[in-house]
Amino acid sequence: MRYFPLFFCSLLLTLFSLAGSCVLVGRFLRGWLVPGSGYGAADVLIPLALGQVIVVCKVLMVRGFRLFLWPLVALLLACFMASSTVLIGRALFDVPGGVGLWELSALAMPLLALAMLHSRRYQEARALFAFRRHERQALANPGTVHRPQPPAFLNNLVERTPPGGHPRDRWIIGGLLVLSFAALVAKAWGPF
Repeated sequence: MRYFPLFFCSLLLTLFSLAGSCVLVGRFLRGWLVPGSGYGAADVLIPLALGQVIVVCKVLMVRGFRLFLWPLVALLLACFMASSTVLIGRALFDVPGGVGLWELSALAMPLLALAMLHSRRYQEARALFAFRRHERQALANPGTVHRPQPPAFLNNLVERTPPGGHPRDRWIIGGLLVLSFAALVAKAWGPF
């Protein structure tokens, strides 16, 4: 329960960064490089397939497989590179319209998700998930697998965490709520 808000926020940030970069790149390609083209099957199937990859990687990370962090990092870096390339391309080709909240959020979401994946608490969660996986293996095969030692941070976990969680986590979640509210208000007042 301690790691659930951080884990869920990183999942949402990863999915939102994928959606934002797919929409931004698709809109740029349809509006500038191929004018007059409509929505295709790739506009729907590529984000759905990559969303499934994100969810499978997250589930396998919860099951204790640390290796599935790297597809998420690669996908977030690709989202950031695609969004920044589109914004630079719009500036180079003098595409009408300025940089709005949607473009900035498509650029900021992958960076926030990468920062969350690199946080100390998320690293502790991955270590705890791997420890639980080794415990399950030891219980399933009592004679073949040695008994795992718990990670060092579990010994002083209670003393280090203030009641109600760390204040930094509240700031991250509050910032995400403010960003989503600002996006809803901007969407209600006009197109991006």
